Amino acid sequence: MKNRIAEVLIEKNMKQIELARLLNVGRSRVSMWCSSSSTPNVQMLLKISDVLQCDISALLPQNSNN
Repeated sequence: MKNRIAEVLIEKNMKQIELARLLNVGRSRVSMWCSSSSTPNVQMLLKISDVLQCDISALLPQNSNN
């Protein structure tokens, strides 16, 4: 499974620390999401999609075959 949050951050040319600041969370939390050590809840996914200006489906894991 590809980590879509990390990929969208790269696509948007945004650093993890910037996303953390905009979401009011610690950088370590964003790092855990990007490394798939942890998964944000649905409410946080909605906030992330808003900040990154993308559809929430773009943040959901996709099979590596896609």
